[in-house]
Amino acid sequence: MMKNQFNKKIASFFILLLFAIAIQFYTLFKWIERHEAKDADPVVALSAILDIPVRHMASDDQFYEEEATIVVTHSPHTNGIIEPCKCDLVSIDCLDSIRCMSQDTRTKQYFAALGVMTREWIKENATLVDEKVYPFPTEPIGKGVQYSTIEAWENWINLNELPHKSDDMKMMFVNETLYPFCKEHDLKGKRCFFGDSSAKEDLDDFEREALENFSQIISNAKKTDIKNDMIQFRNQVRKRNKMKGRAPALGYLLSFAHMTRINFNRQPPIRDTYKNHIERVVTTAPHMDRVIRVSVHIRRADSCGESENNYEKKASELDSIAQTGDKRMCYELSVYMDALLKIQELAEGKTRLDIYLATDHTGSIMEEIQIFYPKAYKDWNWNFLNYSRDIFDYTGDIEGKQNKKQAIQGETAMADLWHLSHGQVFVGHLGSRFGKISWLLSMARRNAFVPFFTVDGHSFCCEIDEACGKMKPYISSMENCMTFVHDVLKKTDEE
Repeated sequence: MMKNQFNKKIASFFILLLFAIAIQFYTLFKWIERHEAKDADPVVALSAILDIPVRHMASDDQFYEEEATIVVTHSPHTNGIIEPCKCDLVSIDCLDSIRCMSQDTRTKQYFAALGVMTREWIKENATLVDEKVYPFPTEPIGKGVQYSTIEAWENWINLNELPHKSDDMKMMFVNETLYPFCKEHDLKGKRCFFGDSSAKEDLDDFEREALENFSQIISNAKKTDIKNDMIQFRNQVRKRNKMKGRAPALGYLLSFAHMTRINFNRQPPIRDTYKNHIERVVTTAPHMDRVIRVSVHIRRADSCGESENNYEKKASELDSIAQTGDKRMCYELSVYMDALLKIQELAEGKTRLDIYLATDHTGSIMEEIQIFYPKAYKDWNWNFLNYSRDIFDYTGDIEGKQNKKQAIQGETAMADLWHLSHGQVFVGHLGSRFGKISWLLSMARRNAFVPFFTVDGHSFCCEIDEACGKMKPYISSMENCMTFVHDVLKKTDEE
């Protein structure tokens, strides 16, 4: 009798256990269904992914004569059957290149893993030197990162040198006393925010998973391809006046993006602040066949000049005016939403957008989306950083002495740059140095071209205080596109 009771208890226990396991599996299934639905990705055989060539930066074609700023991309699984995508970097809309993006998660991870390996090779084979760049102690974070990257890229191309560590000079937008880690390790200035080039790279979940899945199965031949490609690319750039043809625009762009990522190696306090402020609104709508991450940068505050509360109703054209002083423009939410709806239209099949929104008016913009775009609010995922709007309420210009919030604004800038680097597609302001760095970081992290729509009438190749359309005839090379900065012109440049 006692034995029967014992057996019944054991049976009941196992029934409850199986029931609990079933509930866990059902919950996991519904979670996957509601989120990125990786199981709904197009199925691509692993062997087909590993057969994809390394995305070469150099050109094997000595007669490569594509226009200097035209980026050519190919869909990775079409064997050249589909027409390649072409994007002129001196333009404001390259969303058509979406059709050449990788569609399945494993192919995206494959390219991301190759990107990490590319940066590792650059660091391992360059000479590390003390930072030679001017430290820009009074410049906003985006501007300082852009200028540092330009110097680092030029030194790498010409001398095969990399800055070993950031300058520890005191900076307006960094207050190291706010971060126990920086005080404990005596990290001052930019070193409080940026890790050394030789330090282990700061990876997120996507990149870590990419390495876990591919680092052991990417062949030594592929790794040799990376090495040979980088050597050939540097030679083509250094000897550009002595060799026929030139390196492709995509090679320039990806090398510059990887250099940006090498310099943008976050210290623990910046990683922590991002984790502490990220918030998500996850859709409960049925899963889609495909998910596209889109970075959206909406500028407000002092970016608007005299147009605050009088936002532009349309995106600016390439031939629009230079935006200086009180002529700087901000744009209505509808300008950005129209671009997002176009992205969804251009994507193949049923596509959900996973939005990474960065703005200094997060609360009001999310409310506006919920009221005026209820379907998009309900159907898409929304990721944003929850910082108090008071941080962006200041007197004068952001660099001005009247602004007493520069230290916390430096922290939010770092968080926003990382946040925007998650996108496969970019919608925002490429006239802004902040926008340029965000876009470059996203390309480095995916090791792929990121299609874009820039609302401010300014391309990656020109600055916000230039009339971009008038400057287009003078942008005759990728070096000019990437490295021209009028306020740090060298005397030889002026001559």
